[in-house]
Amino acid sequence: MAKDFITQMNNAFDNKRYDAFSSYLNSKNTDMGMFASYRSAQFHYINCVSRRPKSVLGISTSLNNTACLYRNFLFDTKYKWVGLSDDGEFSSDIISKGYRTQYVASAMAYTENPSKAIDLLKQQVRWTRGGLQCFCKYFHKLIFGMFLPLDIKKKHKRIVTRPKEKLHKRFFIAFQKRYSCYDLFMTIQPTWILNALLGLIYQIFIIIYSLSTGMDVSTMLMHVAITYIIMYNLNFVQHAVAIIREYRNVRCNRWIFLYIFIWPLIDIVFQFVSFLALIIPTKWKHVPTTRFDSREMEEVEKIKKISELLSVEG
Repeated sequence: MAKDFITQMNNAFDNKRYDAFSSYLNSKNTDMGMFASYRSAQFHYINCVSRRPKSVLGISTSLNNTACLYRNFLFDTKYKWVGLSDDGEFSSDIISKGYRTQYVASAMAYTENPSKAIDLLKQQVRWTRGGLQCFCKYFHKLIFGMFLPLDIKKKHKRIVTRPKEKLHKRFFIAFQKRYSCYDLFMTIQPTWILNALLGLIYQIFIIIYSLSTGMDVSTMLMHVAITYIIMYNLNFVQHAVAIIREYRNVRCNRWIFLYIFIWPLIDIVFQFVSFLALIIPTKWKHVPTTRFDSREMEEVEKIKKISELLSVEG
């Protein structure tokens, strides 16, 4: 955690309108290869494109459970969300009941991402399988929450006293709660299955059409390649936006300017690798501690930011 992490989260905790708080989750090992930096770039993209704008609009965002802060009445007597994507289940459960979450961009915390391809692959499959479990378990609650985001099983006696709001403000907060349920429902639904299938069906159609019309192989391959070129460019823009927007927070080395061209290729591969989550039994597995990055906070802060790298190069 950054030195002022607890102070920033504690200040946010004073806002009685919210029940759970997520921090700016950064990566401590973005400088440890293209796989660690790939996952780090995804974190930065979520922070700048999803969590920050939703926070401005008062929309609840999903929690990652790492470096988050919760009011104790959310847990009853135990932590009961134990799926492969427990943070997604926890977020879906409380948001569907009308509880609100807030993103605290000023509170910086660092996590570690897989630096090896096999570890990143296992993580991707596990997260994908966990996302499917979460959707199947909570999609109906989120749909119900769009119309009545209220935990009808509780009397809300232990909830902190909310500040009194004017009528129009209460109406707007009610709208925010309902839209939060809709937003999270759209976030966790497995659209990647449909996208990957449509891409595969399109390519098969091109191949069958080419064979039936006598089109030469080079032209057929060109049509198939255009699909992946478009996909690559879209993914590249996504990563570039995240890195450019968060250049003051990304701690890395100069290799990141090369890795940014490789990340879209990993996206394309993972689009099909995710199908493994549908057929391979997936469960939690222990990762040997020898793979962990043992650097402390003081050492992480010595890693240069992109803004510093650019100033040195200039």
